Amino acid sequence: MIIDILLLFVGITGLIIGTYTDIRWREVPDFLSYILIILAIFLRLIYSITTSDWYFLLYGIIGMIIGFGIGIIMYYTGQWGGGDSKFIIGLFGLFATTPIFLFGNLIFNFPFSFILVLLLNIFFVGAAYSLIYAIVMTFINLKLFRKEFLSQHTKYKIIANVCYIVFSIMIIISFFLSEIMKILIFVVAFFVPVTFYLFIYIKSVEKSCFVKKYSVEKLTEGDWVIDDIKIKGKKIYSQKDLGISKEQIRLLKKNKINFVMVKEGVPFLPAFLLAFALTYFVGNWLFMIFMMRI
Repeated sequence: MIIDILLLFVGITGLIIGTYTDIRWREVPDFLSYILIILAIFLRLIYSITTSDWYFLLYGIIGMIIGFGIGIIMYYTGQWGGGDSKFIIGLFGLFATTPIFLFGNLIFNFPFSFILVLLLNIFFVGAAYSLIYAIVMTFINLKLFRKEFLSQHTKYKIIANVCYIVFSIMIIISFFLSEIMKILIFVVAFFVPVTFYLFIYIKSVEKSCFVKKYSVEKLTEGDWVIDDIKIKGKKIYSQKDLGISKEQIRLLKKNKINFVMVKEGVPFLPAFLLAFALTYFVGNWLFMIFMMRI
């Protein structure tokens, strides 16, 4: 029981600290993730040695491997930064076994049930959180957003016109179809312009709210610089790179390049914390909803 309390305490403390640093400085320190990983291994190892229950350590290692796999996928698809991807390794190592005093109903009772439900909640909560965050940022930067939205709409005016034509044709066609097909065509028809404007909205929010001018002195490894950088005709950084490296930052400073344009990501650790709370206090809510409908 003591080991469960310690794992829970370390995990919650790490989530709170990570959430604060991510909101405050848009960064999850690597040392925080490393501390979680080290403590997850250390606490599980000590327990396994004293009780001869080596499965307890093995579960933690497997949990970290699962976290590593998820982190790699999310990092290389550009969904998470390096800090988020490292943090989840330690988090999954700590909670590979179900935390003590669990209030939620996980439905299943096996070693990795908690982190699997936690992962599901991270994706659901993360999507809702990112959307709300983007809307808030839109209102905070409303003037810049309006200007960028009009610019993007003009840029993709031909596509907008095509969407309007397709929408109009589908609505006209729907009048000659049965009631069921009419509803289906209506839904598809509205989906066309909605998808287009959602695309324009995302690009406008990204450029007006998340692209900032950064001093090179404030750059940290992994920051997403949005433009190619050339020094004396030689490209030292490509916008296709997965964040800027320490060596590239050193070259920028050496060649007295003072500012670059950086795309800031959504501080995602708060979504981790919210997802943990949902998993701990509610559990497998999606499965429960499914069972209620049966």
